[in-house]
Amino acid sequence: MQKLPLFLIVLLVLATAPSWAMLIADQGKAACDIVISADKASLSEKYASGELATFLKQMTGATFAVVTDDKAGDGPHIFLGDSAALHRAAPDVDLSGLGREGYVIKTVGANLILAGGRQRGSMYAAYGLLDDHLGCRWFATDCTLIPRRDRLEASSLNDRVIPPMEYRTPGAESRGR
Repeated sequence: MQKLPLFLIVLLVLATAPSWAMLIADQGKAACDIVISADKASLSEKYASGELATFLKQMTGATFAVVTDDKAGDGPHIFLGDSAALHRAAPDVDLSGLGREGYVIKTVGANLILAGGRQRGSMYAAYGLLDDHLGCRWFATDCTLIPRRDRLEASSLNDRVIPPMEYRTPGAESRGR
């Protein structure tokens, strides 16, 4: 019997492996909601939840509910920011060491986690999903590209981003900020 080379076996396994994706919206209907913490969501996380809902609606035509973790049902969910519900759904997710601006974008089961540092990290996670994984582009305040999708899915994701330096506005120090 002739043996198959190892690289052919690997290619066959990869080609036949089931691909998993989280359904976000289909035919103008949201397949999940956006969950934020009821008691500790930061202002940037609250803002990011609205931004995420807005851009997902522009992409899909679906309306996404933003709910607090004390009112979240069984799911699936997009968890935005750290919350008790996130830790119940994904107890092994590590949010330590992210600093104020680092973030995690991760699919866990039927849920998507967008969480990071309270100051801006979770907001950056929302924009990271939209930009890096869903194809949204912001070129200028009056020039954007938001792709239209009848069916929107997030493939298996596992990003952990820690910026090498915090965002700085040139000249902000001289203006007392």
